[in-house]
Amino acid sequence: MAWKLNAALLSAVLVSIKAARVARHNATRGAGSVSHIFSFGAPHPSNPMLTTKSGGCFNGYRVVAWRDDLFVDNEDIVPTLLSVALTKYDHPDLQTLNVEKEGSPVLSKWSCGANPYRFTNPDVGLHDKGGYMEMVARLDSSYWRLQEASAVALANSYESNLNTVRSSAKAQGWNLVGTSTSGEDVSHLFQDPSSLRCIISFEGSDSFNDFVADAEILRVRFCDLPQWIHTGFRKELMRMVEASSWQNNVRSKLGSCSSVDATGHSLGGATATLFTACVSYQNGSDEYNKMSWTVGRAKRLSSV
Repeated sequence: MAWKLNAALLSAVLVSIKAARVARHNATRGAGSVSHIFSFGAPHPSNPMLTTKSGGCFNGYRVVAWRDDLFVDNEDIVPTLLSVALTKYDHPDLQTLNVEKEGSPVLSKWSCGANPYRFTNPDVGLHDKGGYMEMVARLDSSYWRLQEASAVALANSYESNLNTVRSSAKAQGWNLVGTSTSGEDVSHLFQDPSSLRCIISFEGSDSFNDFVADAEILRVRFCDLPQWIHTGFRKELMRMVEASSWQNNVRSKLGSCSSVDATGHSLGGATATLFTACVSYQNGSDEYNKMSWTVGRAKRLSSV
């Protein structure tokens, strides 16, 4: 009997520790915001760089795949495409984590806002979603939040078969609690049933329409932000959040999460970044009013 009681107490302590390390953003009612943004191989979405409303750095990481080479290192081609002189977009004010498959899991880490000049070989082969998942899985446990975003949300960010998504999330101890489809694109909402923390995913480029969005490089205003935004990325985000299924099945549930992280690969990373920036400003713009949520009491959401 004693060992059963000790085991039960130990289990309760472990659950409490996990919950304690997650900031509870919905202790009081108010406007919701994204806690952490994790983008994987994402292009630069704005000029100048996106910041929080206070002008600071977003929590999370911009993850970029590299391959260390004796002479010239290889770098995922997509994060480099819009930084040339003619287009000159900037990455968000976010730490950059450069990862690789061999050797040290972390090749380098750049501080918020840093994007040092470098000479690399742009490599389309490093853009693969599965490759990013492998590289992130090699990181140590201090990157646990990033690893959960990868294993749960990134893993399913392109998947429209809900049985597959449910099974994959369940294998990681998470539940699929919301989903939306707009054309060929999907957005999913996952929740950890212990901490009640949620992750929202946005799909990347995998269709002709997505590649058209990538190519629309004109700058437009968005969400009353002070920065200029890539018009294709803005259209992609608004196409998803304006869908009735996203409003009813995803947005309506965000207030029941203890916190909300956002993630996406490639184009999905850019749209996740714009989503994060827009809800950060809480300015009542038309776009904000289609994404915002009111923080409520955290509760365990039903699986879908």
